[in-house]
Amino acid sequence: MKNVFLVFLLLISIHVIKAEAWAFTVIAEHGLSIRTKPNLESKIISTVPFGEIVLSENPNSSSHLDTIDGEIGYWLKVRYNQQTGFMFTGFLVFGDVFPLSRADTIPYVIIDEWAEYSEEGKYCPGFYDPSHYIPNFYWYGIKNLDTTTIITSTIVLPEYNPNRWNKDDKIQFDVKLRVENQKSFDFVFGSKYKLEPCEIKSNKYFGLDSKIGVFIYPEQSVRIQPFITGYRIHGSEEINLLKGSENKINRKYTLDLIRYTDTILIKNMNKVFELNRPARIHAEFENPTLYWSGDINNDGNPDLILKRRTMSESYAGGRLHLIISQVENGKIEYYATSTGIDDQKIK
Repeated sequence: MKNVFLVFLLLISIHVIKAEAWAFTVIAEHGLSIRTKPNLESKIISTVPFGEIVLSENPNSSSHLDTIDGEIGYWLKVRYNQQTGFMFTGFLVFGDVFPLSRADTIPYVIIDEWAEYSEEGKYCPGFYDPSHYIPNFYWYGIKNLDTTTIITSTIVLPEYNPNRWNKDDKIQFDVKLRVENQKSFDFVFGSKYKLEPCEIKSNKYFGLDSKIGVFIYPEQSVRIQPFITGYRIHGSEEINLLKGSENKINRKYTLDLIRYTDTILIKNMNKVFELNRPARIHAEFENPTLYWSGDINNDGNPDLILKRRTMSESYAGGRLHLIISQVENGKIEYYATSTGIDDQKIK
């Protein structure tokens, strides 16, 4: 019985060891080769495309760095689609950096801007989140004026930290996105479809202290562009008596996009923004905040930019969402285009 128990523990240990693999993202523009041995002279097994993930169970196995095509790295044993071999880490970065590059159903995406600190401790804004980068998309910048928005073509490319294999505490990120003329834009988004650079009617929203963005309180409606068709965003609070209780209620804030005919176009924005708490709590945390409305794709239906804020005692941040329309078979569909790999159609 004791031997059976030991065998059982051994099997569990083997399973745990096999399951513990580290993910690396291919950043070579035209893909990266898996080879039979850790050198350039060995046979190529296959080529892994840009943005794909390979797995390694022992990423710290190398004792020296090499330089190939100007990139510093070492040879790493990896696994990809049931194939095992060696890859040069000069064209890999740790983690799943470009998850959306493997998605083929997302029509639009907006990228978030964040900041880091320089070696001298200086705050440096203007870097963009690489997790929403899709290499074959068309990229555009949005510049807000008082009642119009200028949409301009731009170039978005990954920028890699050349010292990512020899880090110190002052180096925070392996990959950033570099946006051409980024200081000219308030927002940057990508499109599966080519759009014509143009100037469109739009509206940006101001909350307290003239900061951009406004939380919409219950029973408050905000008219949005395009005005001619009478669209509005309406806030409300659902109050339900809990089953089996005479004096306990559940309060949940809701946010709807409504046409002037009182047709609700978007009902489940609650799912996108996790609006499962009372309006008072969401207002305190400014979650979500309406930033902008207009018609980016010129289909006659309003598009929105909102920000879902996340605040706690140890963290304050948020994520932009581009809620954009798409006419499919004569029916208006809406997409939340900034919720990660689970980007979904909103009904």
